[in-house]
Amino acid sequence: MIAPQYVSLGSLGGDLFVARKIEGLDTSGHAPGYEPSMYDENAGVVNAANQVVIPFEYGVISSLRYPDRETAPFMIGRKVPVKDGQYNDRRYGMAERIGRVIIPPQYLNLR
Repeated sequence: MIAPQYVSLGSLGGDLFVARKIEGLDTSGHAPGYEPSMYDENAGVVNAANQVVIPFEYGVISSLRYPDRETAPFMIGRKVPVKDGQYNDRRYGMAERIGRVIIPPQYLNLR
C-alpha cells in the first residue's frame, strides 16, 4: 500500500499511520546510525493512500484511546525553547484525525 520511504511507520487505528522521515535521507538502502537529533521533529500522519494528514513537524504523535482507538484524536508533541527552571522542553496538544489541531502543543503532559 505504501512504498518504502519512511524510517518508521506505525498504526494509529483505522487507515492512519504515524510516519517518520528524514529530509534528504535515502531510505532505500541501509539505515544510518542512530542520531537522536535526526529523529526530532519529523513525525507526521499519513493515510493508507500515503496522503499527508498531519504534516511532518512533530516529535510525538500517538493515538489516544477515548472513546476508542479508531475514532479518538491524537496527542501531538513538539520541542519548545527551554527557559530557566523548565525540566521538559517538549509540549503536548491534540489534533483531530482529519489533521486539524484542536489544542496547540502547550502543555507539559496530557493525562
